[in-house]
Amino acid sequence: MYQRSISVKHLLGLFLLSYFLITNTVFATPSIPTATIKKVTDNMVMLSWAASVPMPVSYEIQRDGSVLKTISGDVLGYIDTGLNAQAYQYEIIAIDATGSRSTPAAVTIDLSNPETEVEAAIATGNAQLVTDSEFLLDATLATIESNKALLSAAKNQIFNLNTDGSVKNDGSSLTSISWNPTQDASTLTSTYGMNTAVLRTNSVYIAGKTVYDKEMGIIGEQAGNTPSRYMVLGGNPMRNYQRDATSINDQMHVFLENSLSWLTKRNDLATAPFNVVIAHMDNGYYFPDDTATRNWLDEHYAGQVNYNAENSCEDANLATCLTASTDLLIISQKLNT
Repeated sequence: MYQRSISVKHLLGLFLLSYFLITNTVFATPSIPTATIKKVTDNMVMLSWAASVPMPVSYEIQRDGSVLKTISGDVLGYIDTGLNAQAYQYEIIAIDATGSRSTPAAVTIDLSNPETEVEAAIATGNAQLVTDSEFLLDATLATIESNKALLSAAKNQIFNLNTDGSVKNDGSSLTSISWNPTQDASTLTSTYGMNTAVLRTNSVYIAGKTVYDKEMGIIGEQAGNTPSRYMVLGGNPMRNYQRDATSINDQMHVFLENSLSWLTKRNDLATAPFNVVIAHMDNGYYFPDDTATRNWLDEHYAGQVNYNAENSCEDANLATCLTASTDLLIISQKLNT
């Protein structure tokens, strides 16, 4: 297997890097500039946000309902100073050339609550603020413990497990998934605390070769004003299935069905209409991804799935294809225009 390792950190980086990405993210025009806030000092905070799509003319920053500053659309951060020991709410609004405004991205911070030494060290990058190394150890162990449960409910749904993660007695849990992604697939690397692996390699197709434990499927969930879920796969099992029906087993088909239900937050995809945008898919002889994806959807959701015409949502056209009625985006890495 060709191994290309990528670090999965955020959606914008995945659109070009991953071979197969399924997500339920829907973009507004302009999109909401997902924001974060950090305390710098007792009277200073730093705001930062992801770029709105398409790039706006400006961003308006509000503090507690009043306009604080309007800055250029190519600036993705702001430092606010002279603050008091109290709670503040900030909103960042993207504004395009027509004056259209995005839904505000809201973040809050409470400067009246003193930070722990570890929190102060992380915020400033100065480890010397921690006076006892045991504080760091305790914080590390607490983080490890909390991340053990990262997306556990999602895994339970995708693999049809009990709520405690155990296998169901009726035999319906997915415990024997088989998928031959072929030699052109990629391996992935999840980002600790942000997303987690759901599929790993455990076999080889050439006898005698070394078996490596590599991530092949990753899921993640982004909070904020536009919560979204995503799945990244190192290959396209729908294409593998079209070229060789034995390349994935029945449990892999169910895995994909369960994944689409989790991504769309819908359990009625087989019985109610839903809308899919398919983009940046290869459709050659060896890689008939576009056709294979549509064929798989038609086979599993006959009469219910709706999708765009081939190559109609490529590159700049993708933004216009993603609307409030879009339930799912399936995207790969090929540019077709």
